[in-house]
Amino acid sequence: MDGVRRPRPRGCAETPIIRLTVYRVASFTKNPAEGNPAGVVLGAGDLGDAGFRRVATLADATETAFLDRIDPERWRVRYFAPACEVDFCGHATLAAVGTLARASMLPGLGTTFETKVGDVRVFRDTGRHEVGWMIQRPPEFADVAATDAELAAAVGIAVDDVGREIRPVLATTGLWTLLLPVVSLDALTRARSAESLPALGARLGAGSVHLFTFETGDPLADVRARNFAFGYGIPEDPVTGSANGALGAYLHRLGRGRPQITVSQGTEVGRPGRALVVVESGQVIVGGPTAAIETREIEVDPG
Repeated sequence: MDGVRRPRPRGCAETPIIRLTVYRVASFTKNPAEGNPAGVVLGAGDLGDAGFRRVATLADATETAFLDRIDPERWRVRYFAPACEVDFCGHATLAAVGTLARASMLPGLGTTFETKVGDVRVFRDTGRHEVGWMIQRPPEFADVAATDAELAAAVGIAVDDVGREIRPVLATTGLWTLLLPVVSLDALTRARSAESLPALGARLGAGSVHLFTFETGDPLADVRARNFAFGYGIPEDPVTGSANGALGAYLHRLGRGRPQITVSQGTEVGRPGRALVVVESGQVIVGGPTAAIETREIEVDPG
């Protein structure tokens, strides 16, 4: 639904108050109480950065996707966390796919999201429990200019907890993250975001650290992960679409991933979910189901 503009009361400036519909959606789950909650707004127009952040705060989600239709086959999308704009957000993209599908606004062959990291093709697989998919950007990797001791201290684990067979790496399929292997589920569970993490991330050029282990505790998962998204004002992200895409691409590069892997994430913050990652023909495709949580009507001052 497009934003409805209403004039201010007399005596105020002419800038209208805008009433928006915000769809709250849980991504990577079929349970609205689990997965990663995102906001989706259709037809918001230009609220100004402060207005976008205000809506993102009121949406009560880690990130909110704002979509404006360019033509029937293309949407312009911007992503905002309450603290800042984010160039790309995987779980909010998936939430937007589910929202468009439920509103009968998603073409059968999918559509294209025009984002700040480039075009992202999205589509829906109605034959697999209504799973939505996004084709992320081609992966890039970079060496990590930090010692294992620095990495371990930044996430509150011991040096011996850092993986040796698979090494840490910087990776992106849209947002740069530090992929940090740990040797056990116990180490993953003990991890925490330490005071040194934001400075280390800024030095390395990553906005988050994505810890992972092959000890999952989940018979349906191949990998277990946690994500500390310090660069975006998010202490811990429940289920991370962009970082799991980068993780799947990295494991595929090392020959450790099947054509499709399932990543379990979010248990530590009480919102478990599973991300599906497919790497084939040079493409990284991330998907999962979504569940509608609620619809909110929000008034915002774009000034």
